Order: sequence, then structure tokens, then C-alpha cells
Amino acid sequence: MINLTYQYKLEPTKAQSQTMSDWLETSRKVWNYALGERKDW
Repeated sequence: MINLTYQYKLEPTKAQSQTMSDWLETSRKVWNYALGERKDW
């Protein structure tokens, strides 16, 4: 059996990089809020 794997290097533009950073920041805030709600429950 032969396993083939591929690696891709992302090179986003500055605008794309900013968008991804915004998504990650929003995801972090939602996650932390959910953890806080769970602890209070």
C-alpha cells in the first residue's frame, strides 16, 4: 500500500490575512463566552 500526501503552502494577501485574523478572533470570543456560560451553569 502506498500513501500519498500533499502539502500546500498558503500565501494569503494582506486583506485575506486580516479576514482570517478577524474570524479567529471572533471564534475565540465565542469559545470563551461558551466556556464562561458552562462554568456558570
